[in-house]
Amino acid sequence: MSAPRPRPGEPGWAGPEWDDPVLTALAHRLRDAHRLVAPLPADDRRRLIRHLLIITDLAKRDPQLADRRLVTFVADLEREHGSSYPPDGGEARELRRRPDGGSGGPGEGGRTAE
Repeated sequence: MSAPRPRPGEPGWAGPEWDDPVLTALAHRLRDAHRLVAPLPADDRRRLIRHLLIITDLAKRDPQLADRRLVTFVADLEREHGSSYPPDGGEARELRRRPDGGSGGPGEGGRTAE
């Protein structure tokens, strides 16, 4: 179901009418993960973006599981591209910080990314 179109003279959509800090934080972290993947070579980028899209879709049904998968994804990305990735050194660690203030780690929750 899509949002109703604004009538002429009305302002456009300004965002959701609800405020869920956990989902908002997950959305920001997913966006940042896409930014980390963007500069990679095309073959790697396509594969990793597919994984992020799966995580994004999962977030609609199970945000907690999506969060754990995202933490694992970022940890695997760091491991795959070495300790110097990302170039600024801090962004990926920020991505691993969970909305509840804890820090996630690989394999958290006993499940792996599909």
